[in-house]
Amino acid sequence: MEATMSMLAPAILVLYGLGWWIVSAISGQGWLKFVCFGAFLGAAGTSFMAGEPEQFLAYTACLILFATVPGLIIMLQAKKA
Repeated sequence: MEATMSMLAPAILVLYGLGWWIVSAISGQGWLKFVCFGAFLGAAGTSFMAGEPEQFLAYTACLILFATVPGLIIMLQAKKA
């Protein structure tokens, strides 16, 4: 059970990365590929921290950087249009 929980954060970050890659390809916004690669790097980083308490702190930082911030930027761009 513990091994499954420790790999949950990297798996979710990989899914976020795939999602941002698809959004980048569909929307034509190239800057989202950087978000995608950042999520993949975050997945690799959190997988090296597997089983450590700091893993979820790093996971939280990745979610803020790679989910919240791009979402806010996209919302602000939509407001201007």
